[in-house]
Amino acid sequence: MSNWWKKLNKLFQSVEKSTPAKPATREALIRDTHFEKDKIEYLQSLEANRLLNLIRDAWQLKLIAPQQVAKHVDILTTPSSHGFILNLDELPYIDTQAGEYIIDIFAERVKDQGYLLYMSDERTAAAPRDQVERIQRHYLKPPIGGFKHDPPWSQLYGNVSVSYHQLDSQPKHIRFIATAYTDHKYKEPLQISQLILKLTEPYT
Repeated sequence: MSNWWKKLNKLFQSVEKSTPAKPATREALIRDTHFEKDKIEYLQSLEANRLLNLIRDAWQLKLIAPQQVAKHVDILTTPSSHGFILNLDELPYIDTQAGEYIIDIFAERVKDQGYLLYMSDERTAAAPRDQVERIQRHYLKPPIGGFKHDPPWSQLYGNVSVSYHQLDSQPKHIRFIATAYTDHKYKEPLQISQLILKLTEPYT
């Protein structure tokens, strides 16, 4: 057996034994100049603005009528975490790269609020029914370490994770989560609705 086939078989075996917590592969997420050009073109499209509006409308519906359930968007709320899941697999045809473009603009808009990009990575792991899950993620933190004054420190909206999930190379969902620090060293987080509205503004 050639070295190439040995490496390929080893990769398949590692995927079968992997989980999202222990991925078979994990590497830095890098975008090239062609990607950036295509991203800008996509974000100016009707489809991109439709996705942003879906999230905005679902979030506002949750605030106005919590008992109602929005289509295609799950709102996530716990005492320390808030966010949403946009279920791309429930929508008509979505470009495979659409999720990549959306999470990138989300990360850029979070950075505009004073955040630091802590990590961008891509993971591959086994999923149920012999599927393969691919996750692209940006993880951002408020600049607490750079503060010179004593606590309590501002945590802005808490730590932010935004990720795009695919199953067998097909769009699954986009997940956005802001998780607040809960100990006495930090001030109360800002109202997450402010950030959601900024994230979902039409791209111009």
